Amino acid sequence: MKNNNKTYGVIYARFSPGPNQTDQSIEGQVRDCTEYAEKNGIHIIEIYADRHLTGTESEHRTEFQRMLRDAERKQFSVVVTWKIDRFGRNREEIAINKVHLKKYGVRVCYAKEHIPEGPEGIILESMLEGMAEYYSAELAQKIRRGQRESVLKGRIITPQVLFGYKKDSEMHYVIDESKAPIVSEIFQLYSNGYMLKEICDILESKGIRNPRGHKFKYNMIHNMLRNRQYIGEYRYGDNVNLTAIPPIISRELFDAVQERIANSSPVVTAAKARAISKYLLSEKITCACCGYHYQGECGTGKHGERHFYYKCHGKKSHKTNCHSRNFKKKFLEDVVMMHTSNDVLTDDMINLIADRIIYIQENDSTGYAVRVLNSQLTECENKLKNVMKAIEAGIITSSTKNRLQELEQEKEALSLALTQEKNKRIPFSREHIIYWLELFRFGDTESEAFREKIVNTFINNIVVNEDTLIIAYNILNKERTVALDDIMQGVRMHDSEVDQTGVEPVSENPFTVLLQA
Repeated sequence: MKNNNKTYGVIYARFSPGPNQTDQSIEGQVRDCTEYAEKNGIHIIEIYADRHLTGTESEHRTEFQRMLRDAERKQFSVVVTWKIDRFGRNREEIAINKVHLKKYGVRVCYAKEHIPEGPEGIILESMLEGMAEYYSAELAQKIRRGQRESVLKGRIITPQVLFGYKKDSEMHYVIDESKAPIVSEIFQLYSNGYMLKEICDILESKGIRNPRGHKFKYNMIHNMLRNRQYIGEYRYGDNVNLTAIPPIISRELFDAVQERIANSSPVVTAAKARAISKYLLSEKITCACCGYHYQGECGTGKHGERHFYYKCHGKKSHKTNCHSRNFKKKFLEDVVMMHTSNDVLTDDMINLIADRIIYIQENDSTGYAVRVLNSQLTECENKLKNVMKAIEAGIITSSTKNRLQELEQEKEALSLALTQEKNKRIPFSREHIIYWLELFRFGDTESEAFREKIVNTFINNIVVNEDTLIIAYNILNKERTVALDDIMQGVRMHDSEVDQTGVEPVSENPFTVLLQA
Protein backbone atom coordinates (compact mmCIF):
# COMPACT_ATOMS: atom_id res chain seq x y z
CA MET A 1 0.00 0.00 0.00
CA LYS A 2 1.28 3.46 -0.86
CA ASN A 3 0.25 6.87 0.27
CA ASN A 4 1.88 9.71 -1.68
CA ASN A 5 5.52 8.66 -1.79
CA LYS A 6 5.47 6.39 1.28
CA THR A 7 5.89 2.64 1.09
CA TYR A 8 4.11 0.89 3.95
CA GLY A 9 5.48 -2.36 5.33
CA VAL A 10 5.41 -4.71 8.30
CA ILE A 11 7.97 -6.77 10.19
CA TYR A 12 7.63 -10.50 10.83
CA ALA A 13 9.84 -12.12 13.49
CA ARG A 14 9.91 -15.65 14.88
CA PHE A 15 11.65 -17.09 17.94
CA SER A 16 12.75 -20.69 17.24
CA PRO A 17 13.55 -23.03 20.14
CA GLY A 18 17.27 -23.66 20.38
CA PRO A 19 20.32 -23.40 22.66
CA ASN A 20 21.04 -19.79 21.79
CA GLN A 21 17.49 -18.55 21.33
CA THR A 22 15.91 -16.17 23.87
CA ASP A 23 13.18 -13.54 23.85
CA GLN A 24 15.96 -11.10 23.00
CA SER A 25 16.19 -12.91 19.65
CA ILE A 26 12.85 -11.32 18.70
CA GLU A 27 14.07 -7.91 19.81
CA GLY A 28 17.27 -8.30 17.77
CA GLN A 29 15.34 -9.35 14.67
CA VAL A 30 12.97 -6.39 15.00
CA ARG A 31 15.89 -3.99 15.51
CA ASP A 32 17.70 -5.24 12.38
CA CYS A 33 14.47 -5.20 10.35
CA THR A 34 13.65 -1.68 11.53
CA GLU A 35 17.12 -0.48 10.52
CA TYR A 36 16.70 -2.11 7.10
CA ALA A 37 13.28 -0.48 6.66
CA GLU A 38 14.57 2.98 7.58
CA LYS A 39 17.47 2.64 5.17
CA ASN A 40 15.16 1.62 2.34
CA GLY A 41 12.37 4.14 2.89
CA ILE A 42 9.82 1.61 4.21
CA HIS A 43 7.35 2.97 6.79
CA ILE A 44 6.64 0.17 9.30
CA ILE A 45 3.02 0.09 10.46
CA GLU A 46 2.89 -3.26 12.31
CA ILE A 47 5.13 -5.89 13.89
CA TYR A 48 4.09 -9.54 13.95
CA ALA A 49 6.06 -11.83 16.29
CA ASP A 50 5.55 -15.55 16.97
CA ARG A 51 7.41 -16.77 20.06
CA HIS A 52 8.66 -20.27 20.98
CA LEU A 53 7.50 -21.76 17.67
CA THR A 54 9.33 -23.83 15.08
CA GLY A 55 9.06 -23.44 11.33
CA THR A 56 7.11 -26.71 11.23
CA GLU A 57 4.26 -25.20 13.23
CA SER A 58 3.12 -22.77 10.52
CA GLU A 59 -0.55 -23.60 11.04
CA HIS A 60 -0.21 -22.55 14.70
CA ARG A 61 1.75 -19.36 14.00
CA THR A 62 -1.09 -17.03 14.91
CA GLU A 63 0.86 -13.86 14.15
CA PHE A 64 1.96 -15.23 10.78
CA GLN A 65 -1.64 -16.08 9.92
CA ARG A 66 -2.77 -12.63 11.07
CA MET A 67 -0.14 -11.10 8.79
CA LEU A 68 -1.49 -13.08 5.81
CA ARG A 69 -5.04 -11.90 6.56
CA ASP A 70 -3.90 -8.28 6.79
CA ALA A 71 -2.00 -8.66 3.51
CA GLU A 72 -5.23 -9.79 1.86
CA ARG A 73 -6.82 -6.54 3.06
CA LYS A 74 -4.09 -4.59 1.21
CA GLN A 75 -2.85 -2.85 4.36
CA PHE A 76 0.83 -2.93 3.32
CA SER A 77 3.06 -3.75 0.35
CA VAL A 78 6.26 -5.08 1.98
CA VAL A 79 7.10 -7.70 4.61
CA VAL A 80 10.54 -7.31 6.18
CA THR A 81 11.84 -10.42 7.94
CA TRP A 82 15.24 -11.11 9.49
CA LYS A 83 16.34 -14.13 7.43
CA ILE A 84 14.67 -16.47 5.00
CA ASP A 85 14.29 -19.27 7.59
CA ARG A 86 11.91 -17.02 9.60
CA PHE A 87 9.44 -17.32 6.72
CA GLY A 88 9.06 -21.09 6.45
CA ARG A 89 10.60 -24.46 7.19
CA ASN A 90 11.81 -25.20 3.67
CA ARG A 91 11.96 -23.66 0.20
CA GLU A 92 8.64 -25.18 -0.82
CA GLU A 93 6.77 -23.55 2.06
CA ILE A 94 8.68 -20.28 1.64
CA ALA A 95 7.83 -20.22 -2.08
CA ILE A 96 4.14 -20.91 -1.41
CA ASN A 97 3.97 -18.19 1.26
CA LYS A 98 5.64 -15.70 -1.08
CA VAL A 99 3.22 -16.59 -3.89
CA HIS A 100 0.28 -15.95 -1.56
CA LEU A 101 1.68 -12.55 -0.62
CA LYS A 102 2.52 -11.71 -4.24
CA LYS A 103 -1.14 -12.31 -5.10
CA TYR A 104 -1.97 -9.45 -2.74
CA GLY A 105 0.77 -7.20 -4.13
CA VAL A 106 3.17 -7.80 -1.21
CA ARG A 107 6.88 -8.58 -1.56
CA VAL A 108 9.26 -10.08 0.99
CA CYS A 109 12.60 -8.48 1.95
CA TYR A 110 15.30 -9.96 4.18
CA ALA A 111 17.15 -7.66 6.58
CA LYS A 112 20.22 -9.84 7.10
CA GLU A 113 20.17 -12.26 4.22
CA HIS A 114 19.78 -11.82 0.51
CA ILE A 115 21.25 -15.11 -0.70
CA PRO A 116 19.47 -18.27 0.50
CA GLU A 117 22.17 -20.96 0.84
CA GLY A 118 24.24 -19.60 -2.03
CA PRO A 119 23.26 -17.36 -4.94
CA GLU A 120 22.02 -20.24 -7.09
CA GLY A 121 19.44 -20.89 -4.37
CA ILE A 122 17.52 -17.84 -5.57
CA ILE A 123 17.22 -19.41 -9.02
CA LEU A 124 15.93 -22.64 -7.44
CA GLU A 125 13.50 -20.62 -5.33
CA SER A 126 12.26 -18.91 -8.50
CA MET A 127 11.54 -22.33 -10.02
CA LEU A 128 9.71 -23.38 -6.86
CA GLU A 129 7.64 -20.19 -6.94
CA GLY A 130 6.68 -21.02 -10.51
CA MET A 131 5.63 -24.51 -9.43
CA ALA A 132 3.66 -23.10 -6.48
CA GLU A 133 1.94 -20.67 -8.85
CA TYR A 134 1.04 -23.60 -11.11
CA TYR A 135 -0.59 -25.52 -8.26
CA SER A 136 -2.30 -22.34 -7.08
CA ALA A 137 -3.68 -21.75 -10.59
CA GLU A 138 -4.84 -25.37 -10.78
CA LEU A 139 -6.68 -24.99 -7.46
CA ALA A 140 -8.16 -21.68 -8.60
CA GLN A 141 -9.48 -23.38 -11.75
CA LYS A 142 -11.33 -25.94 -9.62
CA ILE A 143 -12.72 -23.16 -7.43
CA ARG A 144 -13.88 -21.21 -10.48
CA ARG A 145 -15.85 -24.23 -11.67
CA GLY A 146 -17.76 -24.21 -8.41
CA GLN A 147 -18.22 -20.44 -8.62
CA ARG A 148 -19.63 -20.72 -12.14
CA GLU A 149 -22.30 -23.14 -10.92
CA SER A 150 -23.17 -20.82 -8.02
CA VAL A 151 -23.49 -17.82 -10.34
CA LEU A 152 -25.70 -19.76 -12.76
CA LYS A 153 -27.97 -20.64 -9.84
CA GLY A 154 -27.89 -17.07 -8.55
CA ARG A 155 -26.38 -18.09 -5.20
CA ILE A 156 -24.27 -15.60 -3.21
CA ILE A 157 -20.55 -16.47 -3.26
CA THR A 158 -18.90 -13.70 -1.26
CA PRO A 159 -19.22 -13.60 2.55
CA GLN A 160 -20.35 -9.95 2.49
CA VAL A 161 -23.61 -9.03 0.78
CA LEU A 162 -23.57 -6.03 -1.56
CA PHE A 163 -24.89 -2.86 0.11
CA GLY A 164 -28.58 -2.44 -0.76
CA TYR A 165 -29.28 -6.17 -0.76
CA LYS A 166 -29.73 -9.00 1.73
CA LYS A 167 -29.77 -12.76 1.32
CA ASP A 168 -32.72 -15.10 1.67
CA SER A 169 -32.75 -18.58 3.19
CA GLU A 170 -31.47 -20.08 -0.09
CA MET A 171 -28.52 -17.65 -0.34
CA HIS A 172 -30.09 -15.57 -3.13
CA TYR A 173 -29.95 -11.76 -3.43
CA VAL A 174 -33.12 -9.89 -2.45
CA ILE A 175 -33.57 -6.12 -2.17
CA ASP A 176 -33.07 -4.60 1.28
CA GLU A 177 -35.95 -2.11 1.44
CA SER A 178 -34.17 0.01 4.07
CA LYS A 179 -30.89 0.42 2.13
CA ALA A 180 -31.92 0.29 -1.53
CA PRO A 181 -33.20 3.92 -1.46
CA ILE A 182 -29.74 5.02 -0.25
CA VAL A 183 -28.16 3.36 -3.29
CA SER A 184 -30.66 5.10 -5.58
CA GLU A 185 -29.92 8.45 -3.94
CA ILE A 186 -26.14 8.02 -4.39
CA PHE A 187 -26.53 7.29 -8.11
CA GLN A 188 -28.97 10.16 -8.58
CA LEU A 189 -26.76 12.67 -6.74
CA TYR A 190 -23.72 11.74 -8.83
CA SER A 191 -25.75 11.89 -12.06
CA ASN A 192 -26.89 15.40 -11.05
CA GLY A 193 -23.29 16.62 -10.82
CA TYR A 194 -22.45 16.21 -7.14
CA MET A 195 -18.82 15.36 -6.27
CA LEU A 196 -17.92 12.26 -4.24
CA LYS A 197 -17.00 14.38 -1.21
CA GLU A 198 -20.34 16.19 -1.37
CA ILE A 199 -22.20 12.88 -1.54
CA CYS A 200 -20.31 11.58 1.51
CA ASP A 201 -21.15 14.78 3.41
CA ILE A 202 -24.85 14.53 2.48
CA LEU A 203 -25.01 10.93 3.71
CA GLU A 204 -23.21 11.89 6.91
CA SER A 205 -25.60 14.80 7.53
CA LYS A 206 -28.49 12.35 7.34
CA GLY A 207 -26.82 9.95 9.76
CA ILE A 208 -26.40 7.28 7.08
CA ARG A 209 -23.43 4.98 7.72
CA ASN A 210 -21.75 2.16 5.80
CA PRO A 211 -22.25 -1.52 6.78
CA ARG A 212 -19.50 -1.23 9.41
CA GLY A 213 -21.12 1.76 11.05
CA HIS A 214 -18.55 4.24 9.75
CA LYS A 215 -18.80 7.28 7.51
CA PHE A 216 -19.00 6.56 3.78
CA LYS A 217 -15.62 7.00 2.07
CA TYR A 218 -14.89 8.11 -1.47
CA ASN A 219 -13.61 4.68 -2.53
CA MET A 220 -16.77 2.89 -1.43
CA ILE A 221 -18.98 5.38 -3.26
CA HIS A 222 -16.78 5.15 -6.35
CA ASN A 223 -16.93 1.33 -6.33
CA MET A 224 -20.71 1.35 -5.84
CA LEU A 225 -21.19 3.67 -8.83
CA ARG A 226 -19.30 1.22 -11.07
CA ASN A 227 -20.95 -1.98 -9.80
CA ARG A 228 -23.17 -3.55 -12.46
CA GLN A 229 -24.94 -5.73 -9.92
CA TYR A 230 -27.14 -2.72 -9.17
CA ILE A 231 -28.71 -3.13 -12.65
CA GLY A 232 -29.25 -6.87 -12.08
CA GLU A 233 -26.06 -8.29 -13.61
CA TYR A 234 -24.54 -10.94 -11.37
CA ARG A 235 -20.85 -11.15 -12.23
CA TYR A 236 -18.06 -13.09 -10.58
CA GLY A 237 -14.88 -13.24 -12.63
CA ASP A 238 -15.84 -14.32 -16.14
CA ASN A 239 -19.15 -15.77 -14.97
CA VAL A 240 -22.27 -13.70 -15.68
CA ASN A 241 -25.97 -14.19 -14.92
CA LEU A 242 -28.21 -11.37 -16.20
CA THR A 243 -31.36 -12.42 -14.33
CA ALA A 244 -30.12 -13.52 -10.91
CA ILE A 245 -30.43 -10.20 -9.04
CA PRO A 246 -33.39 -7.82 -8.83
CA PRO A 247 -32.15 -4.41 -10.08
CA ILE A 248 -32.10 -1.31 -7.87
CA ILE A 249 -30.91 1.15 -10.55
CA SER A 250 -32.33 1.62 -14.05
CA ARG A 251 -30.07 1.00 -17.02
CA GLU A 252 -30.47 4.64 -18.16
CA LEU A 253 -29.32 6.07 -14.82
CA PHE A 254 -26.42 3.65 -14.62
CA ASP A 255 -25.23 4.54 -18.15
CA ALA A 256 -25.44 8.26 -17.35
CA VAL A 257 -23.26 7.73 -14.28
CA GLN A 258 -20.70 5.70 -16.27
CA GLU A 259 -20.48 8.46 -18.88
CA ARG A 260 -19.71 11.06 -16.20
CA ILE A 261 -17.09 8.77 -14.61
CA ALA A 262 -15.42 8.28 -18.01
CA ASN A 263 -15.29 12.04 -18.59
CA SER A 264 -13.84 12.72 -15.13
CA SER A 265 -10.26 11.62 -15.76
CA PRO A 266 -8.21 12.11 -12.59
CA VAL A 267 -5.06 14.24 -12.52
CA VAL A 268 -1.97 12.06 -12.44
CA THR A 269 0.38 13.47 -9.82
CA ALA A 270 4.10 12.70 -9.72
CA ALA A 271 3.53 10.37 -6.77
CA LYS A 272 0.73 8.50 -8.60
CA ALA A 273 2.84 8.25 -11.76
CA ARG A 274 5.74 6.91 -9.71
CA ALA A 275 3.47 4.33 -8.10
CA ILE A 276 2.04 3.24 -11.48
CA SER A 277 5.48 2.75 -13.00
CA LYS A 278 7.27 -0.30 -11.63
CA TYR A 279 10.93 0.13 -10.74
CA LEU A 280 12.35 -3.35 -11.22
CA LEU A 281 15.79 -2.58 -9.82
CA SER A 282 14.87 -0.49 -6.77
CA GLU A 283 15.59 -3.29 -4.28
CA LYS A 284 18.73 -4.38 -6.11
CA ILE A 285 20.82 -1.22 -6.57
CA THR A 286 23.07 -0.01 -3.75
CA CYS A 287 25.07 3.21 -3.70
CA ALA A 288 28.73 2.54 -2.84
CA CYS A 289 29.11 6.14 -1.69
CA CYS A 290 26.57 6.09 1.17
CA GLY A 291 25.25 2.51 1.36
CA TYR A 292 21.60 3.42 0.65
CA HIS A 293 19.46 1.76 -2.02
CA TYR A 294 18.41 3.51 -5.21
CA GLN A 295 14.69 4.23 -5.50
CA GLY A 296 12.33 5.28 -8.26
CA GLU A 297 11.71 8.94 -9.02
CA CYS A 298 9.48 10.78 -11.48
CA GLY A 299 9.99 14.16 -13.16
CA THR A 300 7.89 16.35 -15.45
CA GLY A 301 9.31 17.64 -18.73
CA LYS A 302 8.75 21.08 -20.25
CA HIS A 303 5.76 19.84 -22.23
CA GLY A 304 4.15 17.94 -19.35
CA GLU A 305 5.53 14.53 -20.28
CA ARG A 306 6.61 12.14 -17.52
CA HIS A 307 10.17 10.85 -17.16
CA PHE A 308 11.24 8.15 -14.76
CA TYR A 309 14.65 7.54 -13.25
CA TYR A 310 16.56 5.96 -10.35
CA LYS A 311 18.01 8.07 -7.56
CA CYS A 312 19.97 7.20 -4.39
CA HIS A 313 17.68 7.39 -1.36
CA GLY A 314 20.47 8.79 0.83
CA LYS A 315 20.99 11.60 -1.66
CA LYS A 316 17.26 12.22 -2.10
CA SER A 317 16.55 12.40 1.65
CA HIS A 318 19.70 14.48 2.30
CA LYS A 319 20.68 11.99 4.98
CA THR A 320 24.19 11.77 3.57
CA ASN A 321 26.55 13.98 1.63
CA CYS A 322 26.17 11.75 -1.42
CA HIS A 323 27.01 12.81 -4.97
CA SER A 324 25.99 9.60 -6.73
CA ARG A 325 24.58 9.71 -10.24
CA ASN A 326 20.98 9.35 -11.30
CA PHE A 327 19.92 6.92 -14.03
CA LYS A 328 17.08 7.06 -16.53
CA LYS A 329 14.82 4.13 -15.68
CA LYS A 330 14.23 2.56 -19.08
CA PHE A 331 17.84 2.99 -20.17
CA LEU A 332 19.36 1.45 -17.05
CA GLU A 333 16.92 -1.47 -17.04
CA ASP A 334 17.68 -2.10 -20.73
CA VAL A 335 21.42 -2.14 -20.04
CA VAL A 336 20.95 -4.62 -17.19
CA MET A 337 18.69 -6.82 -19.34
CA MET A 338 21.23 -6.81 -22.16
CA HIS A 339 24.18 -7.79 -19.97
CA THR A 340 22.14 -10.45 -18.16
CA SER A 341 21.19 -12.01 -21.46
CA ASN A 342 24.78 -11.96 -22.72
CA ASP A 343 26.36 -13.11 -19.44
CA VAL A 344 23.89 -15.64 -18.05
CA LEU A 345 21.71 -17.08 -20.81
CA THR A 346 24.52 -18.84 -22.66
CA ASP A 347 24.82 -22.60 -23.14
CA ASP A 348 27.80 -22.85 -20.79
CA MET A 349 26.18 -20.79 -18.03
CA ILE A 350 22.84 -22.61 -18.31
CA ASN A 351 24.64 -25.94 -17.90
CA LEU A 352 26.61 -24.58 -14.94
CA ILE A 353 23.44 -23.28 -13.25
CA ALA A 354 21.71 -26.62 -13.82
CA ASP A 355 24.62 -28.46 -12.17
CA ARG A 356 24.55 -26.10 -9.20
CA ILE A 357 20.77 -26.43 -8.71
CA ILE A 358 21.02 -30.23 -8.83
CA TYR A 359 23.77 -30.04 -6.20
CA ILE A 360 21.65 -27.79 -3.97
CA GLN A 361 18.66 -30.12 -4.28
CA GLU A 362 20.72 -33.19 -3.40
CA ASN A 363 22.19 -31.47 -0.33
CA ASP A 364 19.04 -29.69 0.77
CA SER A 365 17.65 -32.52 2.88
CA THR A 366 18.68 -30.64 6.03
CA GLY A 367 15.44 -28.70 6.30
CA TYR A 368 14.21 -28.27 9.85
CA ALA A 369 11.35 -30.77 9.60
CA VAL A 370 13.50 -33.48 7.98
CA ARG A 371 16.32 -32.88 10.44
CA VAL A 372 14.03 -33.17 13.48
CA LEU A 373 12.34 -36.33 12.18
CA ASN A 374 15.69 -37.94 11.37
CA SER A 375 16.89 -37.16 14.90
CA GLN A 376 13.75 -38.61 16.47
CA LEU A 377 13.96 -41.72 14.29
CA THR A 378 17.61 -42.28 15.26
CA GLU A 379 16.74 -41.89 18.95
CA CYS A 380 13.85 -44.35 18.59
CA GLU A 381 16.08 -46.91 16.84
CA ASN A 382 18.68 -46.62 19.62
CA LYS A 383 15.99 -47.28 22.24
CA LEU A 384 14.84 -50.28 20.25
CA LYS A 385 18.39 -51.66 20.24
CA ASN A 386 18.59 -51.26 24.01
CA VAL A 387 15.31 -53.10 24.52
CA MET A 388 16.47 -55.90 22.19
CA LYS A 389 19.73 -56.19 24.15
CA ALA A 390 17.72 -56.55 27.35
CA ILE A 391 15.58 -59.28 25.79
CA GLU A 392 18.68 -61.10 24.48
CA ALA A 393 20.09 -60.90 28.00
CA GLY A 394 17.05 -62.75 29.27
CA ILE A 395 15.16 -59.78 30.69
CA ILE A 396 11.73 -60.66 29.36
CA THR A 397 8.81 -59.14 31.21
CA SER A 398 5.42 -57.72 30.28
CA SER A 399 6.99 -54.24 30.53
CA THR A 400 9.75 -55.01 28.01
CA LYS A 401 7.21 -56.54 25.64
CA ASN A 402 4.95 -53.47 25.86
CA ARG A 403 7.91 -51.13 25.47
CA LEU A 404 9.12 -53.06 22.43
CA GLN A 405 5.68 -52.79 20.85
CA GLU A 406 5.46 -49.05 21.61
CA LEU A 407 8.86 -48.35 20.09
CA GLU A 408 8.10 -50.38 16.98
CA GLN A 409 4.89 -48.41 16.47
CA GLU A 410 6.74 -45.15 17.08
CA LYS A 411 9.43 -46.11 14.57
CA GLU A 412 6.80 -46.96 11.96
CA ALA A 413 5.02 -43.61 12.51
CA LEU A 414 8.28 -41.63 12.33
CA SER A 415 9.38 -43.45 9.18
CA LEU A 416 6.05 -42.66 7.54
CA ALA A 417 6.23 -38.99 8.60
CA LEU A 418 9.80 -38.71 7.30
CA THR A 419 8.83 -40.22 3.94
CA GLN A 420 5.88 -37.85 3.65
CA GLU A 421 8.07 -34.85 4.51
CA LYS A 422 10.67 -35.81 1.91
CA ASN A 423 7.94 -36.36 -0.68
CA LYS A 424 6.78 -32.77 -0.16
CA ARG A 425 10.02 -31.55 -1.68
CA ILE A 426 9.84 -30.97 -5.42
CA PRO A 427 12.71 -32.63 -7.33
CA PHE A 428 13.73 -31.08 -10.65
CA SER A 429 15.60 -33.15 -13.20
CA ARG A 430 18.58 -31.62 -15.01
CA GLU A 431 16.60 -31.62 -18.26
CA HIS A 432 13.71 -29.83 -16.55
CA ILE A 433 16.04 -27.13 -15.21
CA ILE A 434 17.75 -26.57 -18.57
CA TYR A 435 14.40 -26.37 -20.36
CA TRP A 436 13.13 -23.81 -17.82
CA LEU A 437 16.29 -21.68 -18.12
CA GLU A 438 16.25 -21.73 -21.92
CA LEU A 439 12.71 -20.31 -21.88
CA PHE A 440 14.24 -17.01 -20.75
CA ARG A 441 15.98 -16.73 -24.13
CA PHE A 442 12.67 -16.39 -25.94
CA GLY A 443 10.80 -14.07 -23.58
CA ASP A 444 9.43 -10.67 -24.61
CA THR A 445 12.03 -8.17 -23.38
CA GLU A 446 9.44 -5.36 -23.61
CA SER A 447 7.07 -7.17 -21.25
CA GLU A 448 7.35 -5.77 -17.73
CA ALA A 449 6.33 -9.12 -16.21
CA PHE A 450 9.10 -10.91 -18.10
CA ARG A 451 11.70 -8.26 -17.22
CA GLU A 452 10.71 -8.51 -13.57
CA LYS A 453 11.16 -12.30 -13.72
CA ILE A 454 14.64 -11.85 -15.21
CA VAL A 455 15.64 -9.41 -12.46
CA ASN A 456 14.23 -11.49 -9.58
CA THR A 457 15.75 -14.71 -10.89
CA PHE A 458 19.23 -13.74 -12.03
CA ILE A 459 20.19 -10.36 -10.53
CA ASN A 460 21.58 -10.57 -7.02
CA ASN A 461 22.59 -6.94 -6.54
CA ILE A 462 23.96 -3.93 -8.38
CA VAL A 463 26.52 -1.58 -6.87
CA VAL A 464 27.02 1.95 -8.21
CA ASN A 465 30.56 3.24 -7.74
CA GLU A 466 31.94 6.56 -8.87
CA ASP A 467 33.02 5.25 -12.28
CA THR A 468 31.51 1.78 -12.61
CA LEU A 469 28.32 -0.22 -12.33
CA ILE A 470 28.86 -3.73 -10.92
CA ILE A 471 26.14 -6.30 -11.66
CA ALA A 472 26.37 -9.40 -9.45
CA TYR A 473 24.40 -12.40 -10.66
CA ASN A 474 22.88 -15.28 -8.70
CA ILE A 475 25.76 -17.46 -9.81
CA LEU A 476 28.78 -17.82 -7.56
CA ASN A 477 31.57 -15.35 -8.45
CA LYS A 478 29.78 -14.22 -11.61
CA GLU A 479 29.52 -10.47 -12.10
CA ARG A 480 29.81 -7.79 -14.76
CA THR A 481 31.56 -4.44 -14.37
CA VAL A 482 30.26 -1.72 -16.68
CA ALA A 483 32.07 1.60 -17.04
CA LEU A 484 29.64 4.45 -16.39
CA ASP A 485 31.23 6.43 -19.20
CA ASP A 486 29.88 3.75 -21.56
CA ILE A 487 26.30 4.48 -20.50
CA MET A 488 26.55 8.25 -20.06
CA GLN A 489 23.36 8.78 -22.06
CA GLY A 490 21.50 7.12 -19.21
CA VAL A 491 23.19 9.10 -16.47
CA ARG A 492 22.51 12.53 -15.00
CA MET A 493 25.57 13.87 -13.22
CA HIS A 494 24.11 16.30 -10.70
CA ASP A 495 20.95 16.64 -8.67
CA SER A 496 20.06 19.97 -10.26
CA GLU A 497 20.00 18.41 -13.71
CA VAL A 498 17.17 16.00 -12.88
CA ASP A 499 14.39 17.37 -10.73
CA GLN A 500 10.62 17.66 -10.60
CA THR A 501 10.49 20.35 -13.27
CA GLY A 502 12.44 19.06 -16.23
CA VAL A 503 14.14 15.96 -17.53
CA GLU A 504 15.76 15.65 -20.94
CA PRO A 505 14.05 13.07 -23.15
CA VAL A 506 15.75 9.70 -23.51
CA SER A 507 17.67 9.22 -26.76
CA GLU A 508 17.46 6.14 -28.93
CA ASN A 509 17.35 2.96 -26.86
CA PRO A 510 20.85 1.39 -27.06
CA PHE A 511 19.48 -1.98 -25.98
CA THR A 512 17.58 -2.31 -29.25
CA VAL A 513 20.58 -1.13 -31.26
CA LEU A 514 22.94 -3.57 -29.55
CA LEU A 515 20.54 -6.48 -29.99
CA GLN A 516 20.20 -5.72 -33.68
CA ALA A 517 23.98 -5.57 -33.98
